[in-house]
Amino acid sequence: MTGTVNFLVGNDSSKWLTNVPTFRSVLYSGIYPGIDVVHYGREGNLEYDLVVHPGADPRSIRLRIDGAEQVGVDDNGDLLLRVGPIEMRQLAPVVYQQQGSIRTVLRGGYLTNSDGTIG
Repeated sequence: MTGTVNFLVGNDSSKWLTNVPTFRSVLYSGIYPGIDVVHYGREGNLEYDLVVHPGADPRSIRLRIDGAEQVGVDDNGDLLLRVGPIEMRQLAPVVYQQQGSIRTVLRGGYLTNSDGTIG
């Protein structure tokens, strides 16, 4: 835990929330066999890392985007999602292998599948 915040919304103090804990990150273990996800905030944005442990198959990772009318990947590897006139962009994933303090960047990216999922 990194601190607390207060939500003092409206005039009814019985509905106010005080001393709500905040966290630097949240880990969900085993979202796929041998794969965890860590959610965290950076520069005002919610981000996540998928942690693929040794022996796990990264091809098992799938994302499903409900409500998107168009899904594609641009030339930069960014995921593009269109809902009506709104286009959302999820930046290309950064894939790396960490060994101690050494980080080696690996090749990786999004693939769109015929079943509407992203792998």
